[in-house]
Amino acid sequence: MKIGLAPYISLEITKHSELLNEIESKLKDKFDPLFYGEGLLEIYIGIICVSPAFEQFFIPRKAKYTFESKTYIKEGIEFTTGRTLEYDIKIDFDLLKDVDKITAYQIILRELTASLDVFESMKKKIKNFDSQRFISDLTVFFYELG
Repeated sequence: MKIGLAPYISLEITKHSELLNEIESKLKDKFDPLFYGEGLLEIYIGIICVSPAFEQFFIPRKAKYTFESKTYIKEGIEFTTGRTLEYDIKIDFDLLKDVDKITAYQIILRELTASLDVFESMKKKIKNFDSQRFISDLTVFFYELG
């Protein structure tokens, strides 16, 4: 199971971008070798944390499931996706702006855990995927990290 994080963050929050990279790296190490069914192979979570001045430009997207393989080019790089779930979460800018690394880590993990309810709303679209086992494994993983 491939899990990727796509941060959309303001300059004031970039001090925490290393945390997002660290979390993504740990997700990769833990979940890349695991398989939960043919129905879902990749998950990409956009993490939006921008200054209130820019919020209007960063509206969280609804969850989108793509079953068919599709190739596209973004910023000059070719991507092929299929059996992919993409969604965004929004973290309050003021929560992360002035906190230390440990608190920021806990906030990010808490928000990622809260976002797992997306699987409930997508279960009719995503067939042949053990969402309960995945959610359980991911929740335990986030708990152990935090």
